[in-house]
Amino acid sequence: MDFHKLSKLFYKKRLIFATSARYFNNLNFVEKKDNLSFELISSNNFHKIASIYESSENDPKLKILKNRLNRPDIWKGVIANLDKKPVGCHWILLPSKEKILYDSFEISNKAALFCGVFVNPNYRGKRIYNSMQQFAYNMWITDFPDRNIITIVENENKSSLKSNFRIGLEVTGVNHLFKFFWKKIFFQSITHLIIKFRSGMYYLRKKW
Repeated sequence: MDFHKLSKLFYKKRLIFATSARYFNNLNFVEKKDNLSFELISSNNFHKIASIYESSENDPKLKILKNRLNRPDIWKGVIANLDKKPVGCHWILLPSKEKILYDSFEISNKAALFCGVFVNPNYRGKRIYNSMQQFAYNMWITDFPDRNIITIVENENKSSLKSNFRIGLEVTGVNHLFKFFWKKIFFQSITHLIIKFRSGMYYLRKKW
């Protein structure tokens, strides 16, 4: 039995990236492809999400995503189209009045979480993820620059980690998630998720 694969059923290590508007100009993105375009997710184009996942809108996972459209105050979504074909999506969570627990991680209303990024397997390796990041970060600096941006990446997701490092993001915390019979029962973070900025320190409060 592969112990490494077995351990993944009970434990996940996740790296946390965070940045603020003052460092936006330090981010480095690849040049956008001319044949790549973006559109915001809505009820009118949600069928493209099913195409990206090569699934049906009746898929339970896609129903969860579709429910996000009922909360446009806290959820923003982006579709990436390559040669007019939907190939990727990117979600942004913007807590409003209260903190939100997302995937066992608490997000305050002073932050925005970049999450749910997915590129169809047939189109990976074409820097689409990086281009979606650029579009999302431009949305941030234009629409909600007062929030700090947080991205959480599993330690095993080498391609996403590589992309984050490539644009200039730094690991600012480590999150440990423990599961029992596929239920998330305990999570904690070392260093209290201290996010270091040159002007001082910004603390992400977290329950455990």
